[in-house]
Amino acid sequence: MGLTRSSESRRKTGGKMKPMGRKKNNRKARPESHTRIGNKEKIKKVKCRGNGVKYRALCLNKGSFSFASINASFKTIIHHVKYHATSPELVRSDILTKHCIVEIDSMPLKMIIERRLKKNPKLVLDSHVKEQLDAGNKLLLEFALDLDKLVRLNGVVL
Repeated sequence: MGLTRSSESRRKTGGKMKPMGRKKNNRKARPESHTRIGNKEKIKKVKCRGNGVKYRALCLNKGSFSFASINASFKTIIHHVKYHATSPELVRSDILTKHCIVEIDSMPLKMIIERRLKKNPKLVLDSHVKEQLDAGNKLLLEFALDLDKLVRLNGVVL
């Protein structure tokens, strides 16, 4: 059936039961945003309590990512979703969610590493990141934050 907006249920005799507590916002059954990877960014305004507005991303193609071992962050293009623990359907349809693993363009990170190596030739990179950078222009990353609440993408290098 899906999620319902009411939490009313009936007794075995068919009579209505009184609600256990007051109605709460976390029981509203809001639809998921299902942010997709696309060429054009689509951002939707959502009305909130207190005459406020939140922004929900429906389609994104760029994100900002961080690489903690060299203390650097960079913005780049997202190619597609590689793995998602919840369901393979999210991988097939390129839907971005929290903790999904994506493939990005690694050129901005390579440029940052080259600049850092000129200043500090003793800089050491992780072996698995170095293998990915040597193999080609793609790098695997994980999203760190929830996309339903934020319009920007934040990720961490695996």
